[in-house]
Amino acid sequence: MSESTIREMPPRKQEERSKEPLVGWYFHTFTEREGKVVIQSQGKVMERVVEQVYLVAYFSWEDGLITHSRLVNLDCMYSWHFYESRDDMCLAYDTKLEKS
Repeated sequence: MSESTIREMPPRKQEERSKEPLVGWYFHTFTEREGKVVIQSQGKVMERVVEQVYLVAYFSWEDGLITHSRLVNLDCMYSWHFYESRDDMCLAYDTKLEKS
């Protein structure tokens, strides 16, 4: 995933991020296939819409562009892995591929 191919909202200021701890963080979701836990999707938490509900953007595996957005309840995010930056998310993905 090339850094220049992802189009997203500008980063929030540090004081804004501290008010909304998940906003601005990248994530992977997981599923089980053939008895193995694998990465299902990747994206970024864009904003908190109301208490416990967040707008998240999902990225394409092919080019890293945003494919769609969805409202997600916080309860559904407990199994997600969060990353502070896109680079951290990509590194986690690359590391996971090396191990499998």
